[in-house]
Amino acid sequence: MGFLQMLGLAVLPGLGILIGTLISEKKNLSDRVSAAALHWIAGTMLAVVGVEILPEVLKAQPSWPILIAVLIGGFLAIGSDRLIDRFTSENGKWTILFAVAVDMFADGITIGVSANISPNFALLVVLGLFIGDTPEGLINTSSFKKQDTSRKFRVLVAVLLGFLCLAGAVTSYWLTKNQSDLVKYLFLALTTGMYIQAAVEDLIERSHAKTGKNTLNQSLLIVGFTVYMAGSLFLKQ
Repeated sequence: MGFLQMLGLAVLPGLGILIGTLISEKKNLSDRVSAAALHWIAGTMLAVVGVEILPEVLKAQPSWPILIAVLIGGFLAIGSDRLIDRFTSENGKWTILFAVAVDMFADGITIGVSANISPNFALLVVLGLFIGDTPEGLINTSSFKKQDTSRKFRVLVAVLLGFLCLAGAVTSYWLTKNQSDLVKYLFLALTTGMYIQAAVEDLIERSHAKTGKNTLNQSLLIVGFTVYMAGSLFLKQ
């Protein structure tokens, strides 16, 4: 995939965040809706990993570096969470901002590498990121509003997050442009570990903190996973 085509795909997660932000500016979200959306995002994130990324990276030979990279990615996500909590615990808006910034940079890395594997693979990965990032924009803006931030600040954050995704995509695209498949798969394995930790320990935990466990939220986790899987199968036909 060419560089400009990759940039076109890398814009989409940021666009999803911005769309969600603008919608949330018009309407306040209840904790119940936010919790349900968090489960949806977790479902789509796990689907991107399970349906597209893992089957691709497990083609690598030898496979043991992939296993190590997944572990490293997961531990990096755990470490970044601890650092963010430690240095931003007294100001909720910065906790949200830095956590989402890490996720968006990881999205960019995933897109840049995916573009160097195949256009179809990159498109399917970005599809999942987009349908997850749009409700994430809703939730983030709703949380920022509760922190008494200005509308200008919230929109600016959405735009900056989009640029951060682009930065990650450009960086990983050129780093892996002429590299072996194993190197590309190692980058994807790293972000896979980060996505697994984010879906299970961050998104679902945040949802339970808002409303506790309930049948609707658990159902949306499965529905989000299945909707992405159906879209992936349809586009491959």
